[in-house]
Amino acid sequence: SMTDLSPFDDNIVNKIHYLFSEVNAVKCSMVGDTLTTFNNRKYPVNMPLSCYQVLAQDCTIELKFMVLLKKDHASEQNHINVKISDIDVDLYTEDHGVMVKVNEMEISKDNLPYTDPSGSIMIKQKGEGVSLYAKSHGLQEVYFDSNSWKIKVVDWMKGQTCGLCGKADGEHRQEYRTPSGRLTKSSVSFAHS
Repeated sequence: SMTDLSPFDDNIVNKIHYLFSEVNAVKCSMVGDTLTTFNNRKYPVNMPLSCYQVLAQDCTIELKFMVLLKKDHASEQNHINVKISDIDVDLYTEDHGVMVKVNEMEISKDNLPYTDPSGSIMIKQKGEGVSLYAKSHGLQEVYFDSNSWKIKVVDWMKGQTCGLCGKADGEHRQEYRTPSGRLTKSSVSFAHS
């Protein structure tokens, strides 16, 4: 009967709410060598070895967060660095496990979940990898494992990010804007800028 499908069924409302918040969290990811930008553009990226590239950062004057990636010269493994106010977090792999360092101090798996003293960052194990959350600074989640990473920014950061992941504004044309503001035609010249 129709009464079973009351529109106020909490469970349905929660599911819909969850779907919307998942859709609204703009995400950028890389699996293997394929980068998917915030605006859902896919392109192959060959990261130059041992130099950091900006994946995503808050491009307002507040510069609330910055997520950098470099490929380790020896192992060719990804190494992600997240900067939030005066906190520096390094995520990298060693012996097939994900390592976490906060301001150069190693945080062992037994000490996860970890929350920094100011309470603005939380790091916890998730599946095969590790996730960092810093919602108050605009980062919904930075996930990292041995062969992929994913960055989600909160709703209110839409259109205010820059870096390899793009602007997160639903536009495709602006994707390859260099730090100097020039538009480049290709992902390669962009990556090297």
